[in-house]
Amino acid sequence: MTSALLPLAVGPSYNPQMLARYNRMRGRAAGRDHTIELVRQVRDGKMRAMFPAELELNLTFEGVPIANFVDIVAHDVSELIAPLPSVRCISGKMKSQADQERAETKNRIADSYWIESKLAMQMMKGADRYVCTGFLPFFVEPDFVNQRPFIHVEDPRHCYYELDRFHQVVVMYNLWHKSIDELCSLFPELSMQIRGGRDGGYRQGEHGETELQFVRCTDRQRVTLFLPEREGLVLTSYEHKLGRAPAYVVERSGGMSDIPRGQFDDVIWVQVARAIMTQLTLEAASEAVTAPITLPRNVDELPLGPHAVWQMDNPDEAKRLNLELPPGVFAENQTLQQELQQGSRYPDARTGNSNASVITGKGVEALLGSFTTQIAAAQAMLKDGLENVTAICFEMDEKWWPHVQKLLQGTQAGISYEFSYTPASDIDGKYKCTVTYGFAAGMQPAQSIVTMLQLEGAGLIAKKTFQENMPFDVDSVQEQRQIDVEATREALKQGVFQLISAIGPMAMQGQDPTQIVQMVAQITKEVQGGKTIEEAVFDAFQAYQQAQQAAQQAAQEEQAAAAEQAGPAGPGDAGGGGDSLDPQAGLPQGTAPGQAGLPPGGRPTVQNLLAGFRGQGNNPVLQDVLQRRVPTGT
Repeated sequence: MTSALLPLAVGPSYNPQMLARYNRMRGRAAGRDHTIELVRQVRDGKMRAMFPAELELNLTFEGVPIANFVDIVAHDVSELIAPLPSVRCISGKMKSQADQERAETKNRIADSYWIESKLAMQMMKGADRYVCTGFLPFFVEPDFVNQRPFIHVEDPRHCYYELDRFHQVVVMYNLWHKSIDELCSLFPELSMQIRGGRDGGYRQGEHGETELQFVRCTDRQRVTLFLPEREGLVLTSYEHKLGRAPAYVVERSGGMSDIPRGQFDDVIWVQVARAIMTQLTLEAASEAVTAPITLPRNVDELPLGPHAVWQMDNPDEAKRLNLELPPGVFAENQTLQQELQQGSRYPDARTGNSNASVITGKGVEALLGSFTTQIAAAQAMLKDGLENVTAICFEMDEKWWPHVQKLLQGTQAGISYEFSYTPASDIDGKYKCTVTYGFAAGMQPAQSIVTMLQLEGAGLIAKKTFQENMPFDVDSVQEQRQIDVEATREALKQGVFQLISAIGPMAMQGQDPTQIVQMVAQITKEVQGGKTIEEAVFDAFQAYQQAQQAAQQAAQEEQAAAAEQAGPAGPGDAGGGGDSLDPQAGLPQGTAPGQAGLPPGGRPTVQNLLAGFRGQGNNPVLQDVLQRRVPTGT
């Protein structure tokens, strides 16, 4: 039953107190077990075996000629409830980047618990059992092979539990049946006690295939396996190290009784009555078709088959006896069908066979109102259960393997990840988490998205709230990062487009746009080669900056050579104190070295043009910045 169970270090032991408590709790839940078993047999199509006298026919017909309405509704409802919600953990005040990163790490740890436990697959069956039985137990056990907690969605049948006033499990018993030979192979050191004979043989009337009750007891200190039919023989036991029982029970909302009730506890009898009425209708139709034939007295032979000839004085008197079906039979069948739908809260609109006059989507929504609310109510109860079970996993992970570094690989919300974590430092005693189906739980996906768009457009909710309540799994932190990256890339592309649009005016004014054309060509070529837009733009401007620096250095060397040739009384000192212009560079001679590489005439550089980008929304503006510099003499 669990990989954490260890053999007992001493001889066989018995626990009569545990056995007495188990028998008392099982006896108290006998009525509930009977109802659960009845629902199970009806869903399995075994109504003829349950009611042989009522469903017996003189026809060669197996089964019941009626759709298993209870089974159909159970599958439909459970398939809507079963999808897992999203898990959100909180670290600190969630204002700093460090808090968000720690919360993201815990989100992925919790997600790994669900994935490794195959919780999505287990919940398909678990949701079905929750609908039919009215409660769903969870159990968390330590998996020593993989060193992680494992979540089990237990079978509510033969599950007996007690809760305290805080809805925490005090004790929970789970019952299975195993053969004596199988139990002996699992616990060979106790084979003599399991067989029950003093000499190691079987008890009278038992053999290797005889099944015994096999019970697991989970309380606030230990997990124990024992055999009730062997005076409470304890097979194995271990201390779970947690501050509470590693189990949780989700109970269906509603009802005046303390005993959970399934959705079909009362409807099941209507299903049986409808099956009986259908059988009687089928039998009556068969008798009407095979009714005897009435003939005149002068006919003493009745030839049958093709080309048969009847000779009689009054042929109108030859006919089959009219055995009409009572008209009330069909009305009763219709009434039972309506009772089934009302009792199970399953509307006609769900099957598309509504008799109401509906011409708008709002009308269909109104017809599906009760169905939507029961889905939302079930998800609200399961939300509480999954939060508590995940908290148990965090605590178990930290208590059993506090300093073991674990590698996690997977995909969350479409984003792949790989990282290592240590429970003692990354969990750090913070076990609580939040599980959410979204505030639009129970709505159709399209309807929920439209509702949230309206709220977000009106400024009533934030975009982050929108992302966290999407009808599909989205990591809001990662998604916002991706949105910011895309927005930045779009702004960068708009800046490049504005730079390209400046080529025409520059050429018309007699300026040289060659540098811009070269930069755009390089950006386009690198994007085609597989680089991102930011990498291509960065490389292009870096190449342009290197070219500018090389031009600056060449101009400085040329000015230094000219000054050396001119000497102390060079041309720069004659008549104007160095105010003459170099016709090639378009700059005053003798300028400071920092200004030697400026474009001709002191015009702003391309860097200054890009630094002037600004804009609002989708309307970027290219701002030209004019800088005036006063040359210094040498």
